[in-house]
Amino acid sequence: PDSRLRPSEVLIVAGGLTGFAALLAQLLGAGERYRVGGESVIGMAATTVLAMLLLCVGLLLERPGMGVTQALVSSGPGGFLLRRLLPAALVTPAILGIVVKQASTALGLSDVSIALAILAAGLTLAGLIMLVITAFSLNRWHEALETALRRTEELFEQASDGVFIADLDGRYTDVNSAGCRMLGYSRKELVGRTIMDLIPAEDISRLEDSRALLLQGDVQVSEWTMRRKDGSYLPVEVSAKILADGRWQGMVRDVSERKRLEGALRFSEAKSTGILSVSLDAFISLDEGQRITMFNDGAEKIFHYLRSEVLGRPFDILLPERSRDTHRRQIAQFAASNETARRLGEGAGAIVALRKESEEFPAEAAISKLEVDGARILTIALRDVTEQRHAEMAQRFRAEALSVLTPTPDYEHALNKVAELAVREFADHCVVCIIEEDGATRSTTASRDPARAWACEMLFSTPGHQSDLWIFNTVLGSSQPTLLKEALPELMSATFNKKHLWAVRALVPKSAIAAPLVSRNKLLGRIILLSAAAARPYGPDDLAVAVEVAERAALSIDNARLYRSARRAIEARDDVLAIVAHDLRSPLNTILLQAHLLPQAAGATGQSREPLEVIARAVKRMSSLINDLLDVTQLESSGLSIERYNVPARQIILDAIEAQRVPASAASLDLRSEVPDELSTVWADRDRLLQVFENLIGNAIKFTKPGGQIVAGALQRPGDVLFWVSDTGTGIAPDALPHIFDRFWQERKTRRSGVGLGLRIAKGIVEAHGGQIWANSAPGLGATFSFTIPVSLKQTGTTENISAA
Repeated sequence: PDSRLRPSEVLIVAGGLTGFAALLAQLLGAGERYRVGGESVIGMAATTVLAMLLLCVGLLLERPGMGVTQALVSSGPGGFLLRRLLPAALVTPAILGIVVKQASTALGLSDVSIALAILAAGLTLAGLIMLVITAFSLNRWHEALETALRRTEELFEQASDGVFIADLDGRYTDVNSAGCRMLGYSRKELVGRTIMDLIPAEDISRLEDSRALLLQGDVQVSEWTMRRKDGSYLPVEVSAKILADGRWQGMVRDVSERKRLEGALRFSEAKSTGILSVSLDAFISLDEGQRITMFNDGAEKIFHYLRSEVLGRPFDILLPERSRDTHRRQIAQFAASNETARRLGEGAGAIVALRKESEEFPAEAAISKLEVDGARILTIALRDVTEQRHAEMAQRFRAEALSVLTPTPDYEHALNKVAELAVREFADHCVVCIIEEDGATRSTTASRDPARAWACEMLFSTPGHQSDLWIFNTVLGSSQPTLLKEALPELMSATFNKKHLWAVRALVPKSAIAAPLVSRNKLLGRIILLSAAAARPYGPDDLAVAVEVAERAALSIDNARLYRSARRAIEARDDVLAIVAHDLRSPLNTILLQAHLLPQAAGATGQSREPLEVIARAVKRMSSLINDLLDVTQLESSGLSIERYNVPARQIILDAIEAQRVPASAASLDLRSEVPDELSTVWADRDRLLQVFENLIGNAIKFTKPGGQIVAGALQRPGDVLFWVSDTGTGIAPDALPHIFDRFWQERKTRRSGVGLGLRIAKGIVEAHGGQIWANSAPGLGATFSFTIPVSLKQTGTTENISAA
C-alpha cells in the first residue's frame, strides 16, 4: 500500500491540530479572549474540542495501512520512534505553556495566554511534522535493509554449494540448506558444532595451518574430507576466508562426482594404455610433422621394430619407398580436412606396409585426428591382414577348384586347371601326380613365377613307375595328408641326388602340403603345394582346403575312369552283339529257306503243315529280336538312322492296322481305327512309324483279354499330328508308368512277353523325329499310348537322312 501522506489525511491532521490548539487555549485560559481587530471572538467549548479530536483520530485510524497511521503502527524503527515520542510531543508543549503561564502570573505579567497557546500549538505542530518525516525515512531505510537481508538470505539458502559460517574458534554459527543436505544434518544440529567435529582427526593439524594463512587475509581453496551424519566421508572443495567482522566463512562444494569421473578417467586412461599395450593391432601416433610419437607393443610385433628405434622418426620408414609420397600426401590432406577419421588408402583396398627386414605385407589402416591444447595428434590403427588375405585366397582357390572339378571324362584338363588356379594366389608351385591304372605315374606342374617353372618340372615330372619317383618315397609321398611348416629345403635336399640340389634351391620352398587323391580306398595320386613365403607358412586350415580339393579331384578321376571302363564295356558288348547278330542271320536264313521247301515234301507225303508253320514263326520271332537288339544298340551308341520325307498320316494308321489285323483276330480282339478324313502329311520315316505302331499294337494285343478292343487314331494339331493306340486291357500300375520306356523293363511276365525292348525302341524312333511319347493308364481300365510327329515342312518330296540319338 502507498505510505505517502494523502490530501485527505492533511485535512484530517489540520482539523486535529486545530482542535488540539483549541484544547491548549482552554488549558491556558485563553479560550474566551481571542481577538481579531479589536473584535471579540467567540471561543470553542471543551466538549467540542474533544469531539473534534476524537473524530480526527478515528478518521486517521480508519485506514491503518496507509499514510501517517501506517507509519505510526509500523514495526520498523520509524513506527517505534513515533510511538515513543508522540505522547511527549503532544504533552510537553502544553506542560511548558502551563509552567510559563504560572511563572508569568507570579511575575505579574498579563495577556500572555494567547501567545503561550499559539507557541504551544506551534511547537506541537513542528514536533509532529519532524517525527512523521523522521518515521517515514527510518521505515524506508529499514524496509530497504530488510529487503537486502531477505535477498541475501535467499541467496544463502538457494546456493547449490554449502555455505558454512563459523567464529574464529571454528564453531558454526550458521549454515545453509545445501550444506545441511550435503552432510545429512539439520541446521539446528550443525549450529554449535565445530569444524573439528566434521573432519578426520588427521586433518586437524592441517586446519591450524589453514587458519593461520586465513588470518593473514588470504583466500584459500583446497580439497578436504568431511564426515556425514551417517559416518561416511565426503570429498569437498572449500573456498575459505575470514570476513571483516572476524567470522570464518567457507564455501563448500561436493566433488564426489568429479572425483568419481576423475577416477573413471584415470581408469579409462590406464585401461586404454593397457589395451594399446596388449593389442595385436598396431597403434601409431604422429605429430604434425608426421613423426612417430607413440608406438605400442602391437606395432613392435607387427613391424619388428623396438619402440626406441622409431620414436621421433618419420612414419615413412614403415612404408615401401614407392608408396611413401602418396601416403604422406594423404595424411597431410586428412590433417587439414574437417574429417575426424577415415581409412588410410581408401579406395585402393589394403595398403602395403614394410617390416624392419624390408619384408612387405598387406595391412588395413585407419587414421583419426584429435586436437589437445591446440596441438593436433594423428593416430593410425593398423592391422596385419596377411592371414586374412591368405584365408580369402585359400577359399577362393577352393571354390574355383571345386567348380572346375565337375564330373567329366576329361579329368586331365580339369587337373591342369586346378594346378593353374593354385599358383594364381594359393601356392608358388603346384604338382598333380596321377597314378595310372597300370601303376605308372604322370605329373603336371605349374609355377607362379615362370622363371622357376623349369626347376619344378625337373624335380616332379620324372617319368617312370611309382617306385622310381622320389615323391612317393618321402614324407610328402605319404598316403595321409601331410603338412610341412618348416625345414623343407633341408628335407628336400636330403631326398634328391646331388644333380637336383640346384633345382631345389631355385624353388626356395618354405612350407608344403601333400594331399592324397584317394577314392574307394585306392590311392590315385597326390596334389602337392609348395609355398616360398617365409612370413606365412601353410597351416591346418590350408591343409583342410587342399584335402577337400583333393577329395573332389579323386572322385572326378575315379568317375572318369569308371565311365571310360563302362564305355569300353559297352563298345565291346555292341561289337559282340553285332558279330553274333550277323553270324545268326545266315543259319536263320537257311532254316527259313528250308522251311519254305518242306511244304512241298509234306504235301507229297500227306504230312501236316503245322510244324512247318511253327518253325517259320520261330524264325521270324528270332529275326525280330535280333533287329530289336540291333536297334537298341544303334540307339544308345550313335542314334537311330531315319530317312524322312512327306508321309500321309492317315495312310500310316490304316497300313499299321492292316498289318496287325491277323494277330488281333487270332487273339479274338476288335482292332479298329479312328482317323479323321483330313490329316496333313508328316515329315517322317514311314517304315519307322510303322515299327512304332507295330510295337504299340503288339503290346496291346499281348495285354488285352479276348473280346477286348484296340483303337488306333490320330488328331490334327498346330505343328504336329497326335497319334494314339488305346486298349481295354489290364492297364498299368501307377508306380510302373515312369519305367515302361526303360530298356529291358517289363511290368509282368506273360506267356507271350518279349525282352522289353519294344517301347524303348518306339520312344527312340519318336524322339528321333522330334516328337514326344507318353502313356496314360490305370489298373483294370486299359492303357493309352500317345505320341506326336511334326507336320511336313517340305512339300518337294525330297528325302532327308539323319541320325538321332
